Amino acid sequence: MSTLEKLSNIVSETAKSLSKKSGEFIEVGKLTLDAQKKQERIQEIYEEMGEYVYSRLKRGSYVTKEEVLTWIQQIHRLEEGIEDSEKMALRIRNIKHCQHCRIQLEKEDNYCPICGKYAG
Repeated sequence: MSTLEKLSNIVSETAKSLSKKSGEFIEVGKLTLDAQKKQERIQEIYEEMGEYVYSRLKRGSYVTKEEVLTWIQQIHRLEEGIEDSEKMALRIRNIKHCQHCRIQLEKEDNYCPICGKYAG
């Protein structure tokens, strides 16, 4: 194999690697943006729920869990979506983390140094 062919192969492999990394970067960016939008929606729901609870209490009425359950369920679903997006971003970036503590681990760690759970 000539020097020119070797150089051509190196350039080709580098270009493929850069293309893959840029695709990963874009995908992580989309996931991050999605998580931010969900967090903003959670804040909006907190405000809606707070205004509702405040107006009821101001009038001397009590608020039951059933009255705010829809908001609570929406928040729960959004939080799960955020967690899923964060996990996907970590997988794309090939970063290992503890699913219990949510801390980043070293690649060689099989157990979490905080909680001791198996991290694979």
